[in-house]
Amino acid sequence: MRCWNNCPAQSNPFDEMQGCDVTELPADLPEAAAWVDERGSLCPAPIIALGKAAEQWPSGTVIGLLTDDAAAAVDVPAWCRMRSATLLDSIELADSVVAYTVELG
Repeated sequence: MRCWNNCPAQSNPFDEMQGCDVTELPADLPEAAAWVDERGSLCPAPIIALGKAAEQWPSGTVIGLLTDDAAAAVDVPAWCRMRSATLLDSIELADSVVAYTVELG
């Protein structure tokens, strides 16, 4: 599993989505090929990052988004409809963080 964006090893979160090793993600996350860590980012950054990460994976891949942006409750389902993806789950974690898992269409 890899994570993108607010990872300490990545200087610019939108540079080629290079990612880093997962080190600071919550331990109880659902299974996903990749997690996009957008904790602390506000709309539209979480959805833009989810879209950039989705470009890196084939259809059928499950990716996750971690965000504390309240707008994601509307944005993630809308993004899934526009991208023919399936929102598998949304789990509320500590500190107002929600973990969304999406199967790419």
